[in-house]
Amino acid sequence: MLVDARAGCADAPVVAAGLSPEAVHRSAGTRLSTGASQATERIAWTPYSRKAIAIAEARSERNGSDRIDCDDLLIGLAQVGRGVAANVLTEAGFDPAALDATTADTHSPRR
Repeated sequence: MLVDARAGCADAPVVAAGLSPEAVHRSAGTRLSTGASQATERIAWTPYSRKAIAIAEARSERNGSDRIDCDDLLIGLAQVGRGVAANVLTEAGFDPAALDATTADTHSPRR
C-alpha cells in the first residue's frame, strides 16, 4: 500500500496535501482485503489502474523526471475519479491540484 501508517513512500505528498497518512491508511484498509486470491502471484490491471499509471507517467515526463514518484501516482489515482483509491483520497479531502503545485519541482531530473 502506498500510504502506510509506518511511513510509506506516499506519506510526504499526503502530508503536503494536509492529510493524515494514518487516516487515509485506515480508510483504505476498511475497503480492501486480501481476499481469496494470491495477489502477489498475479495483479489484475483494471482500466482505472492503467489510466492512473498513464496520468502519473505523463505528469512525471512533464516535470522532466525519469521515474514515476508517489506524488505522481497519487495524483493519477485521484484524477481517475473512480475506484477505491479515488474515493478514499476524495473523502479525505485530497486536492490533486494543490499537491501538484507543491511537488512539481521535487522530481529527479532525467539522466
